[in-house]
Amino acid sequence: DAECAALAPRHLVSIDAVFETGTDGALFVTEALGDPYVEIRRAFRYRVAAGQIVECWLYDHDQHVVDASWANSKAES
Repeated sequence: DAECAALAPRHLVSIDAVFETGTDGALFVTEALGDPYVEIRRAFRYRVAAGQIVECWLYDHDQHVVDASWANSKAES
């Protein structure tokens, strides 16, 4: 969502792996998060129905880095 993107800017660094099974998929990426930027690894797991993504789960490799980035972004706004 646009509000989240404004509070915690992130940029795709690399797509590291993609998996799909027809109704499920996973995307493993490296992103640069926050300002100053720190690189984090993330996994997105998707469930697809009728050709559309109907659910998405996000797993961060280091939740503490993500939490710190959000805290810094909110303090600056």
